[in-house]
Amino acid sequence: MTRNHLVLSFSLVVAATLAQAEPSRAEGFATRGSWVALGELSYDRDDFESTRGSLTIARGDRQKVSVAPEVGYFVLDGLLLAGGVGVSFDRLSDRASTDRTTAVAVTLKPAYYLPIADGLFLHALLPVSAIVGGGYRNESKSTGTSTEGGITGWSAGVGGGLAYALGVERGGFARLTLDYSLQSLTLAPDTGTSTKVEQGAFSVGVGFGAHF
Repeated sequence: MTRNHLVLSFSLVVAATLAQAEPSRAEGFATRGSWVALGELSYDRDDFESTRGSLTIARGDRQKVSVAPEVGYFVLDGLLLAGGVGVSFDRLSDRASTDRTTAVAVTLKPAYYLPIADGLFLHALLPVSAIVGGGYRNESKSTGTSTEGGITGWSAGVGGGLAYALGVERGGFARLTLDYSLQSLTLAPDTGTSTKVEQGAFSVGVGFGAHF
């Protein structure tokens, strides 16, 4: 064996040893006992329908922006139990009026992360939320008058997307999610009759945080 062959063989052995010694991000993230913490910004737009009993009283469009910090713990490899308290800002508009709603919701968000490359994951989640506070303001387009009141409601959905982890045992974390949710809101004015608003909507969310 020539000197060049010896050098090449030694280099290959060293490279293989270093490759085995360097853990992948997929091994260090989404493992049992690890944590994630992040903030997520999401947006959706869809049509809505207001009902009173079996009568449809209004149709229009809805836009929603949500900000939600989240903390989660991997109870098993890949299986994350997460939750948080978020704030959403809704705008519902039809021909007669515009409703502007601010809601505070507690969300439970179990998810599963499947590694597909070094640091890259597919994830699926099942978010469920209960509205615990907030209010709304209704502005009439014809008279210019407005009413205010409180809201209650819930939402449930299913979603998925991609996640990427930087670092091995700890580091940065980014997530892109597309989900579909069903939401039911009851708008209760200070005086007058409550209105129930139900709709389903797709939303896109982007989250950034850390894993440790």
